[in-house]
Amino acid sequence: MVLSLLTLLLAPAYPSDSGLVVWMNSSEPSWRTEKEITITFESDPLSRHFNSYKVQIPCTWDFDSEEGRITTLTFRIYSNDVHVEDITSSYDLGRGSGGGQFDPVTVPSGTLRSGENKVKVHISIDSTVTEPRTRPDFFEFKIDSAVVTENFRFATLMLLSFTSFGIVYARKTRKRDVVKTL
Repeated sequence: MVLSLLTLLLAPAYPSDSGLVVWMNSSEPSWRTEKEITITFESDPLSRHFNSYKVQIPCTWDFDSEEGRITTLTFRIYSNDVHVEDITSSYDLGRGSGGGQFDPVTVPSGTLRSGENKVKVHISIDSTVTEPRTRPDFFEFKIDSAVVTENFRFATLMLLSFTSFGIVYARKTRKRDVVKTL
C-alpha cells in the first residue's frame, strides 16, 4: 500500500522541447522581443480530475548594463489556446548573473481535453533606458518551462479508501470476536 501511494506522489513532468535564449547587445534606447515555448502532454479523462497540472518557469540571466535600463518580462500562459494567466516582472538591470523560478501556475482542468494537450508560454521582453549609453548594454535570459503533475488528490482519495476499508475490516473482525466469546 505504501509503495502504491509513493508511486502516485511521484508524478511525471513534461518539459518543453527546448529552452529559449533571449539576448540583447545594443546601445539602442528601446528594445523589444517576443518568443514562445510549447509543451505537449497527454491526459486521459480520469487524470484531468484527479491530477493537478502546473506550469513551471525557471530562468537564468546574465547582465552587463549601465544604470537606468528597465527591463520588463511578461509571460502569458495558454492551455489549449485558452488564456490562463500573465506573470510580469521588472528589473533595473546592472551587472550580475543568477537564476530563479516563478511560482508554478495551475492549469485549469476545464481547459484540458482527453488526449494531446498543449501549454504555450508566450514571452515578451521590453527594455528601455533613461539616459544615453556610453557603451552597448548586454543581457541574456535563458528561459525554460515544464508542465508538472501533482497527484495529491488521487493519493488522498486512495489513502481515504484504504483507511475506510481498514476501519470496516477491523470492526467486522472485532464484532466476530465478540460474538465468538459470548
